[in-house]
Amino acid sequence: MNSLVLIKKVFDNEAIVTDASGQIDPKRTPSIMSAYDKFALEAAVQLKEKFGGSVTALSIGEPDSETVLKEALSLGADDTLLISDPALSGSDGHAESLALATAIKKLGTFEVIFAGVQTTDDNDSQVGPQVAELLGIPTITHAIKLEAADNKITVTKKTDDDLQVVETPYPVLITVEDSLNTPRYASIKSKMTAKRAKIKTSSLADLGIAADKVGKGSPTQIKEVFAPEKKAAGILINEDSAEASAKKLVEQLAAAKLI
Repeated sequence: MNSLVLIKKVFDNEAIVTDASGQIDPKRTPSIMSAYDKFALEAAVQLKEKFGGSVTALSIGEPDSETVLKEALSLGADDTLLISDPALSGSDGHAESLALATAIKKLGTFEVIFAGVQTTDDNDSQVGPQVAELLGIPTITHAIKLEAADNKITVTKKTDDDLQVVETPYPVLITVEDSLNTPRYASIKSKMTAKRAKIKTSSLADLGIAADKVGKGSPTQIKEVFAPEKKAAGILINEDSAEASAKKLVEQLAAAKLI
């Protein structure tokens, strides 16, 4: 069973460094694989272990995005491709989905395409479903359980109010939650092998995509990226009785001129 996993390199939200203007400093802020992508990758590797086949990791970004693809190799992926082109700078989710879907068509046939339920930078949850739409295959989102068979896959997914069980034949694109599995750790040997691997790249010209369809030609544009302001810590009121706590609360509100 051949699977493909969409991988994205993102800023580490736990180590954001900003410049004097409050903008994220890309040179001093470390980057990592988007957290949900690790669960997607683990799902693909587990399918390979059960049914055979291969796992391909696909990413789009700057040349240094090859680091997350090498990490994917160390965690069980068999092949990789990085879509990288200066004209892609500033692309929105729709433009990125176009590039990803076009590359997938050129890479071959996959029974399952996995993606994280969202990326940890913009959290928009759009790319996976848009790729499926461009490929003309069904999408199942928010997967928390998979039961795969030779000709179909059954997915338990989260909804706003409950759980839903969906069954579909292949091919299908599935976005996964972090409760689906527990990602494995890479061995020292697999890390060393992945470090030496050469990552294949494709440009827009290789994919046959016009530059005006991406980047500045995207339907939406990002005007500013910044870290949110840090809020002051709250005040904990924990007096000996409810009455004393209420009195303390009134005093604090009065001092702040809120009452």
